[in-house]
Amino acid sequence: LSEEEVSQMAATHNDSVTLVADSLPGITAMPAEPTSTIRKPQIQARFYIPPLYDKNVFDSATTVKYFSLAQASQGELKLLVNSKLLTQEIASVIKNHTTDNTDIMILMDKTMSMEDDIDNVKAGMSKVIAAMKEYDNVRLAVSLYADRNYNGNNWFSFKNFENDLDGAIGYIQAIQLISNLDIPESVYDAFFKAMDQGFWKEENRHVIILIGDAPPQEIPLSNYTISDVIREATKSSINMT
Repeated sequence: LSEEEVSQMAATHNDSVTLVADSLPGITAMPAEPTSTIRKPQIQARFYIPPLYDKNVFDSATTVKYFSLAQASQGELKLLVNSKLLTQEIASVIKNHTTDNTDIMILMDKTMSMEDDIDNVKAGMSKVIAAMKEYDNVRLAVSLYADRNYNGNNWFSFKNFENDLDGAIGYIQAIQLISNLDIPESVYDAFFKAMDQGFWKEENRHVIILIGDAPPQEIPLSNYTISDVIREATKSSINMT
């Protein structure tokens, strides 16, 4: 989890337990002399300290795959329990991985399970754009994906905004969620379809911000593997985060 989310959770669950050990039987105090001793009783207590969050909210397959993509491409993985922090973390990622002359592609799951996440991206997209404007010549594209096996031609969309960063706000606001028949999504296929759009400038820094909550489809429901994605990201000098 991000430091901000851990901090907020800790503040919310800031409980304490005080054990007062006076007036307990079995304490014998001798006169105050150099050789005096105080025998204290043995007290056994059991405390249950609940975790800050239920780790089961994160699908292990999704976490492992996304972590592998980030690690192999020198990016970073962000896990969020609270979707309200999403745009703040996207802005943090931009700060950590952007310089002048950076091409940024947001690659985002647009299925129904992402409703609260996308609502918060819509609400906070201006914060994301503001983070990009801290740098010169930042180019932006947005790719949205679902499942190519079940969603027909609507499974993927792409828009290149070049340097018109504010133009992306309206595009994000207009996102229409679609349903899927199973949990995994076409993450790998979306990556390669996005790569075919001719967005990247060779001389610029390349960053993909992958936002999703479902594991990737695997062969035979995908045309690609995670190794294919890592190989192409490495070849094209893309940081995936």
